[in-house]
Amino acid sequence: MDLEIIKQEYYVDLVFYNYILKCFVLIDLKTKKITHQDVGQMDMYVRMYDEFKKVITNCDRISK
Repeated sequence: MDLEIIKQEYYVDLVFYNYILKCFVLIDLKTKKITHQDVGQMDMYVRMYDEFKKVITNCDRISK
């Protein structure tokens, strides 16, 4: 799923929708050890997805 902000595109590796919990599941695949930048990038994806893709019927995030 691509998210475009100020003429720059970002891509989340996998996006699923859980019909039971009524929420999106975003997965960013990494092949190396996770860094603080990776955590910040994922936080940015979650916040952007909440702002641009979430609708009223979807539940809030389970964890931040």
